[in-house]
Amino acid sequence: MISAFQFQQSCHIFSHNARERRGGIYTGEGQILGKDLVGHQLLIDSRHFSDLKTFYVPPLLDITIQAILYHLVQPGMRCLEVGTGCGYYSLYLASLVKQTGQIYGFEANPTYFTFLKKNIKANDLNWITPIQSHIDDSSASLDDHFKENPQMDLCKINPIDSLPSILKGMKKLIRTNPKIKIICRTNSQKAIEDLVQDGFIIYHIPEMKIIEAEEIKKTQETKTLLLSRNQIITE
Repeated sequence: MISAFQFQQSCHIFSHNARERRGGIYTGEGQILGKDLVGHQLLIDSRHFSDLKTFYVPPLLDITIQAILYHLVQPGMRCLEVGTGCGYYSLYLASLVKQTGQIYGFEANPTYFTFLKKNIKANDLNWITPIQSHIDDSSASLDDHFKENPQMDLCKINPIDSLPSILKGMKKLIRTNPKIKIICRTNSQKAIEDLVQDGFIIYHIPEMKIIEAEEIKKTQETKTLLLSRNQIITE
């Protein structure tokens, strides 16, 4: 478990590093080259506002998520990300699991997938496996992708609308990995009901406060959540 003080200190450090590293160089053809918080070269699509924010004004939400991952992810772990975009978080996760671990990055958009492959190659991170696929609960489910080896330590799921079908298609991963952590975004209580019934605790990011599922239904606002079967933050 992480002490609340330790976690707050990490957030301050990541916030400082984000301010020091912000900015990038326009390389033409709608591309900007910059660096992430751990120094990876990162090529992004300048036409996407969310990518630009990463370089120029990193939101508190992203800073908090990176601090969380810093404490949760250890060398040798296996992690996956659905909806990697240009690969910002997949590259960061790779720096945490080291070469003894493995990262699986799923991206359906051809343009983003191209950026992802370029960023993996530029940083020589061959323990990231890029997979161009739309993930749901059918034949393209996560359980189907990992039926030979269902071990997984952390899942970061970025799509909002397809979250219910993604979770439905990873029931085996959830069942066989009691310590699995899931980071996702949703505005629907129903999307995570099965996880709550399975004993998962809901942390609301960036506050990292435990909330009840009913709070999602009350506001109907999109919330970023960390779901875990065990408590993560201690006083």
